[in-house]
Amino acid sequence: MLLETRPSPTLSVTQAQLARELGLSQVAVSHALLGKPGVGARTRQRVLDAARRGGYRPSRSARGMVSGRTQLIDLWLGLKTGVSRTPPNLLQSMQFAAESAGMQVLLSFLHDRQLSDPNRLPTILREHAADGVLINYTHLVPEPLLELLTRYAIPAVWVNNKREHDAVHPDDLQIGRLAAERFLELGHRRLAMFEVTGGEHYSRIDRWDGFRITAEAAGLTPRRIEVPGGLGVPYRQDATHDDRVDQLVARLDTPDRPTAIFAYSLGEALAVVAALGRLGLSTPQDVSLIAVADEPVSVLVPVPISTVVLPQDRIGAAAVEELVAKIDRPADTRPAIALPAKYVESRSTARPPSKSC
Repeated sequence: MLLETRPSPTLSVTQAQLARELGLSQVAVSHALLGKPGVGARTRQRVLDAARRGGYRPSRSARGMVSGRTQLIDLWLGLKTGVSRTPPNLLQSMQFAAESAGMQVLLSFLHDRQLSDPNRLPTILREHAADGVLINYTHLVPEPLLELLTRYAIPAVWVNNKREHDAVHPDDLQIGRLAAERFLELGHRRLAMFEVTGGEHYSRIDRWDGFRITAEAAGLTPRRIEVPGGLGVPYRQDATHDDRVDQLVARLDTPDRPTAIFAYSLGEALAVVAALGRLGLSTPQDVSLIAVADEPVSVLVPVPISTVVLPQDRIGAAAVEELVAKIDRPADTRPAIALPAKYVESRSTARPPSKSC
């Protein structure tokens, strides 16, 4: 008999087969598997035992026909350079949160034209059969997409995008504030933030504003050091032929150079380390350094860098939780969530050199 044999690794018993072998109706088998009332405890256990032996796997499409849900979340990612950062801890937290809610996450890489086409977007939704979407499109969002989301009443939550509603992102004002506060605690008076321009993400403004406002409250005027171009291009390890490092060297080769630099990201922090090396300076003896990164920075640098760590794990989990709530109540507009970062001290920060005090 089917239920007494080891199931094929590629085939599993169906509800109809379970019903025939156990002498039950398919409705009774379905109710037993779903935990619905109307089935006795002994019958339910018989069904569960037989399902386990037969390698029963519930059909997602069948569940969808019953519940109207597929239990799938679609994560939309753009194909333009830099618009969809997906660090491993963000993706992992999304998957864990989805599994806790009985759902799965599907990754979809989409062209702008797909997200802007009123004929193509419904097809994507139908093909992917998702209950809702997470949109990891941090900036340069295709303009028609916003109207299409509303037109088709798509349950959606934005990730790492500072929108007023239905969004989860880091508190970038707090990130800049954390860096400035630590420099001030150490006694630094000449503060600067360094970034490579070319991106349009809101965090560039917010991190600078948090840093600037905190420094100004202490009676200081921080510098904003910007060099153009090359966003997303790796820095050369020897840093001898990198225009960004060349420009930074020129900006730091002054008697009043900053004694503390807040780097917008890990890339900028590596450029600072390289530029200081070209000038015969070091971190933190001559210049303290704090960077923003997805995890504490302890590799790829001569000195482990003090880091403001982005809350990517909490962003992923919160985004899924918000989307699940949005799927249950699609008409609700949910306020955006700004999650705080944490500061992790390492060996790139110290009190300023005595000659600069």
